[in-house]
Amino acid sequence: MTNASSDPGGSLNKSSSLLLDDIIKSICPNWGLEVITDYCCAGVDFSLPGNGGPECLKSSSLTRRIYETGAGLAASAIAIVISLMLLSKAK
Repeated sequence: MTNASSDPGGSLNKSSSLLLDDIIKSICPNWGLEVITDYCCAGVDFSLPGNGGPECLKSSSLTRRIYETGAGLAASAIAIVISLMLLSKAK
């Protein structure tokens, strides 16, 4: 068993990544943490037909885009609040 002071976050980050990967695979069985990370870091692959661009923009209504933006903002706000709560407990 490793000591937290001798392994500053290394094993914790690895176990957290494995847990996150399990959660993602339970929600989206064909995806994994690598796919999500690649998509978030690299962005949308515009070389695939229908992936981004004007056709993609036209395919969803204004109402749907507003709902998706609201959901993204709400999820971000919740993540920030939870992070701040956990950081204040760590002090």
